[in-house]
Amino acid sequence: MKNVSENKESKLISFLLTFYLSSILIFSFSKDSLVYSQLAFILTFGSMILFFLIKKISIRLDIFTILFLLFILFCYISSVWAKNPERTIGKVYTLIQLFMMSVILFTYLSYAENTEHFMMCLFISGLIGSVYILGYYGIEGYKKLLLEGERVGTEITNVNTIGLNMAYTVIIGFYYGYIKKKRYAYFLIILPVILSLGSGSRKALILMVLGIALIILMDYRKNVSLSKFIKVVLACVVLAAVVYWISTLPAFETIFDRFDAMFESGSKRDNSSTIREKMIKAGWKSFKNNPLTGVGIGNSNYIAYHYVGRSTYLHNNFIELLASVGIFGFLIYYSMYIYVIINLFALLEKEKSTTALVLFVMILTKLVLDYGMVSYYDKMTYIHLTAAAAEVYILKKAAGERRGENK
Repeated sequence: MKNVSENKESKLISFLLTFYLSSILIFSFSKDSLVYSQLAFILTFGSMILFFLIKKISIRLDIFTILFLLFILFCYISSVWAKNPERTIGKVYTLIQLFMMSVILFTYLSYAENTEHFMMCLFISGLIGSVYILGYYGIEGYKKLLLEGERVGTEITNVNTIGLNMAYTVIIGFYYGYIKKKRYAYFLIILPVILSLGSGSRKALILMVLGIALIILMDYRKNVSLSKFIKVVLACVVLAAVVYWISTLPAFETIFDRFDAMFESGSKRDNSSTIREKMIKAGWKSFKNNPLTGVGIGNSNYIAYHYVGRSTYLHNNFIELLASVGIFGFLIYYSMYIYVIINLFALLEKEKSTTALVLFVMILTKLVLDYGMVSYYDKMTYIHLTAAAAEVYILKKAAGERRGENK
């Protein structure tokens, strides 16, 4: 394994990468501050390209990046039959930028052969984001908003984005505490837990509980024993008790009220869940009318407007893609997920990689959350997928080298 993480150049890249990952949450969603995130992007990925030139490293592609490229190509072709080709080309342009980012990051991580270092950058960036959010409101100001039942974070960015970002920070922190035995990580994730719940995001709550439970269960299955079984049961009981206790606190009534309303029926059901259900039905109906091609990427707003009266995306990534690019585009896109999930699962069994475990959990939970969000053009989606693909590349290469030595 290359000791890249100790190089001066790589330390600088890690610093810039951490800053850029933080900037996605802090600066990306405001027109006034977006320039700072763009600057961080240029510095980070520009420094990686410079690193490649100095070290004479060739750009690397793998099955994941090829599938990504095929998805972009199919999206571009969909402009032929799209009602609004300009919207389609706009989405394709965004995807091309994300593809370039993905290829550069994949090349860097696969050369460094150290995704664990990247996970630390991701964790620290989440902690920086949590400190920024709290500092923006102040402790008393944040507490006041919670007690008033407000979803905190709307002045900074989309509250669901905050909730999910903090939830992934919690999952990575729990991984460091539970799997890597770095107990201080449990203390560090207290603030991200509070901020995630304070965002009022139901998806964030599901993500935290599901992610932590999967890490515990995936670790348990590696070494089944009575003592381990008792520890897992106790951990699950503690997790359930903590969630219940939090649900009784006045400061977090908003998220649990919204969660309860999601499962209600009739007049008791919240308006958001009702509209999302209508959008899913509308998207499914449109897909059945255009099963092979869809209506063109970026054109789902016409479906939503026709059936629901709102010109917006369909709030469900599966339905969004089925309706926009049909079954072929849908299968190409989710082949990226299938590729990394299957390979990570197989390799974490053979290679005993803890990084593969946490990446497997992150990608699997991201797949589950796609039922309630549109993520095919989200930066963090491709950053997580790229890190997972790089881990697959690294582990396969290591396994191949061992087989060569044994011959």
